[in-house]
Amino acid sequence: MLAEHVSLLNKAIKHISLLNLYKLAGLLIGVKMEKKVLTFYYAWYGTPWGPASKWLGWNAVGYNPDIVVWGRRQIATAEYPLDGVYDSCDEYTLRRHLRQAEFTEIDGFILSWWGFEHYSHKAL
Repeated sequence: MLAEHVSLLNKAIKHISLLNLYKLAGLLIGVKMEKKVLTFYYAWYGTPWGPASKWLGWNAVGYNPDIVVWGRRQIATAEYPLDGVYDSCDEYTLRRHLRQAEFTEIDGFILSWWGFEHYSHKAL
């Protein structure tokens, strides 16, 4: 019976995604796969008034956060943060983001990390 399952899995590998493969494996051994809600978290943002002591991330590709139009800083993001710009290494900000994630039932983060020397490492 196990050999049949292994054979079936080997054939299926070429035709289904890795996630579906996990689901199939779970079905074969009788385990229900629990769905998780994950979100991307970019920890490279800095502000002059935060731990970075300068603009980081917000000022990418020529944007200037010192310019404020209609109450919003000119920042390099597709969406404007509801709480405004923040420093990723500010302890209050990190705690607030974790509380917000918990409140909205986010199970975990996919963290964008750029190495030990990068500012994003300090947020860990």
